[in-house]
Amino acid sequence: MIENNVKNSSLNDPNMMGNLRSFDIDGSNFKFEPSEIVVKQGDTVQINFKSGQGMHNLTIDGLKVQTKTIKEGGSEQLTF
Repeated sequence: MIENNVKNSSLNDPNMMGNLRSFDIDGSNFKFEPSEIVVKQGDTVQINFKSGQGMHNLTIDGLKVQTKTIKEGGSEQLTF
């Protein structure tokens, strides 16, 4: 889980259009790489999440964004 490390993102205002920010995040045993991403309010965020070892999911508390549980080698893309 990445705990609110996506900073200053606005999901509530569809009129706020910013830049597309794309990140590749790898989940493995006991860590995410990178462990923190920073975006500006209004940016559209695209996360390409890949489970490198075991089964993992990615949850961003506070933004109510999450992937399903991904098997090793699998991936899922989130856009918000």
